[in-house]
Amino acid sequence: MHSCDNPPCVEAAHLSAGTHADNAADKMRKGRHRNAPLSEETVRRICDAYATGNVTQHEVAWWFGVEQSVVSRIVNYRSYRHVPE
Repeated sequence: MHSCDNPPCVEAAHLSAGTHADNAADKMRKGRHRNAPLSEETVRRICDAYATGNVTQHEVAWWFGVEQSVVSRIVNYRSYRHVPE
């Protein structure tokens, strides 16, 4: 589990052991579940992760716990257009 809520992060101090259920509970507690609106910071991090060109939309979606279609709408400026780059 990531205390920093940045799934690609590999900083040991940000990681802790937990079950899938623990991680799901953490997401709910922090409002990062599928139906929760994404924060501007998360939208920017999704854009930044995808902009590297080294990952697919599916990978970014998995990292952030959203559907690939959400990533597509964000990176193609069809959703969250109010978030400045």
